[in-house]
Amino acid sequence: MKLIADDAELELDPEKGGFIRSLRSAGRDIFHPAKDGLWPYETIGGCFALLPYSNRIRGGQFKWHGQRVILDATDFRTPHALHGLGWVRPWSVVEAGTSSVIIGLSVSDSAWPAAFEVRQLISLFGDRLEMKMTMINRGSIPAPAGMGWHPWFPKTPGTRLQFSADHVWLTSDPGLPEAKVVIPDQWCFDRPALVGERGLDHCFGGWKGRCGVSHDTYGCDIEAGPSLGHAVVYTPENAPCFCFEPVSHANDPFHSEVKSDGSGLTELAPGERLEASMVIRWAADYSTDGKGETPR
Repeated sequence: MKLIADDAELELDPEKGGFIRSLRSAGRDIFHPAKDGLWPYETIGGCFALLPYSNRIRGGQFKWHGQRVILDATDFRTPHALHGLGWVRPWSVVEAGTSSVIIGLSVSDSAWPAAFEVRQLISLFGDRLEMKMTMINRGSIPAPAGMGWHPWFPKTPGTRLQFSADHVWLTSDPGLPEAKVVIPDQWCFDRPALVGERGLDHCFGGWKGRCGVSHDTYGCDIEAGPSLGHAVVYTPENAPCFCFEPVSHANDPFHSEVKSDGSGLTELAPGERLEASMVIRWAADYSTDGKGETPR
């Protein structure tokens, strides 16, 4: 299905993970467009929701209140669980209009410590995309909860990224955190810096909620709500795209140093909810100004 607002257009596939396949404005790609492939194994491009956790969980399992929880190994390359459950399950359309849609997902307690329900509002405007997501614990026991989004942005030799954070997690196995350190100079984006080939697949903590992405002739500004205090940056080698993922918690939040250091993962009592929001604004005359702000 498509959403249209002025010269902006968004293509959405609710049945395949609630996957936004493309987002364009005035003929320019805001998201790197997804190619036709075998879903969900080929998901480079577009954007999808991350829930009820972000990034990887080591070995596809964790302990919760003394019980071992076994997850599907959705990394497809390793034994780890990846990106949550939302991106590999069909969503339903709850309400749809020309420029906005509400999609929903219900998950039973056989796949997570407690059943939960999610509603995602996607609203397209001529100059921005607004996204809001709510997860509600529908079970009878407390359950962990995390969420975020996984957008892919185009990358050219001139693409620059700007955001500020407090620290970054070094990794051993790809994506799995090993130690929290001060952000090294080569990964610092306090001022606009070329994305290039940095080999990043890391989670930055204490993210300030703003990010700027600029290309040669246009760009966008990402602003997230207060529940998304982490950001995963993924720059695959020799790829025409990269990821900046606003998320609520650090990678692998149930294990080792991450758990003891405060992962950002939320515990929801029965009936409680976790909410997240993200706004992406674009402009043809965009230029990062060191604050990641789009000229108004």
